[in-house]
Amino acid sequence: MTRVFLRWRNQRLVGVLCGAVLTGLTMPDAFAGDFDGVEAPPSGPPAAKATNTIAFPPGLALGLPRDGNSLAPRDRQLAVNFTQAPAPRVWKVPSAPANSVAFHPEGTRLVSALGDNTLLVWDVAQGKPVLTLKGHTGPVRSAVFSPDGKSIASAGDDGTVRVWDAATGLPKLRLVGTGPALNSVAFRPDGTRLASGGNDKTVTLWEVPTGKKLATFTSGAGAIGGLAFRPDGRHLVSVGGDTVRQFTEVHVWDVAEGRQLAHWKTGGTSLMAVAYSPDGERIATAGGDPETKRAELKIWNATTGQELLALAGHGDSLLTVAFRPQGEQLASGGRDGRLKIWNARTGTETLSVESGTWITSLAFHPDGSQLAVSTIDQTILLYKLEK
Repeated sequence: MTRVFLRWRNQRLVGVLCGAVLTGLTMPDAFAGDFDGVEAPPSGPPAAKATNTIAFPPGLALGLPRDGNSLAPRDRQLAVNFTQAPAPRVWKVPSAPANSVAFHPEGTRLVSALGDNTLLVWDVAQGKPVLTLKGHTGPVRSAVFSPDGKSIASAGDDGTVRVWDAATGLPKLRLVGTGPALNSVAFRPDGTRLASGGNDKTVTLWEVPTGKKLATFTSGAGAIGGLAFRPDGRHLVSVGGDTVRQFTEVHVWDVAEGRQLAHWKTGGTSLMAVAYSPDGERIATAGGDPETKRAELKIWNATTGQELLALAGHGDSLLTVAFRPQGEQLASGGRDGRLKIWNARTGTETLSVESGTWITSLAFHPDGSQLAVSTIDQTILLYKLEK
């Protein structure tokens, strides 16, 4: 039997935690909050339709669907048709949890940055590691493929950026950062620049393939949690937080001129991840406050810093966020173990899946057909997504 949990917000059903997708149901204005449903029938084949009966508190009157679909009230019960998300492919990481995952531009391979100082390169079709990259002397926090797929860049607690040959796993460059630990690394979309950021509040811009240090950008916030280049490569966004002074900031930098274009505070004490939308017009940030288990997930205007959406539904601080390549959906995950997918235009939660443990990283396949999810229990989950 599969347990189903319905989540309501503003009298509207906004998500189901077992992987079901439900839309179009409205509750009376007098009712608000969260409600846990009853058990569903045994799951069928992937994407098979099933019917679940949800029991509501006594005396609660049910509203009718807005869109006129088949959902209908029956006393204090509701028959709900849902489509179950296909079960993911499960890869077990043999040595240590993966701190980050990233796809090859062609989607044929996946790189994972591990806590045992190594990186694993996986064959996506076979679900097996094909290369192990060794050289870091501390946990590896971030790893990405170059835009042409020929190189892998990684950064970690040893304060270095490493560039590797993606085909052979042999080292190509070793770049020493400005601080003791690096948390994030990103390639510019044209592959000519590499950015790294870490605990010393500094973002460093490197030339590829020479390894020459081109610029450093200093943030007023604490440790740099995440970096992302705008899709046209002109701008770089960094996020960070200061747990002592209790604030977080977003900084947008002009890559060519080396100057700050915009910055704004976001609230919370930690920002761990950032992503540009594929059109470069929006920025998503993820973090929160681990002490109070408060999540913060927001979408901003990339030019003005205006808050466009605040997405509520996670039960603890977040560690990762990613836009789907088509730009209409956003995925998030963190310490509450819930993978959530949102409509990035409206903020509506369209899917929520319980992983059972911390989600450390998310990465969409380049064509948007799959989503890789790494968890702290040495597992990588690969979900097949509907178009």
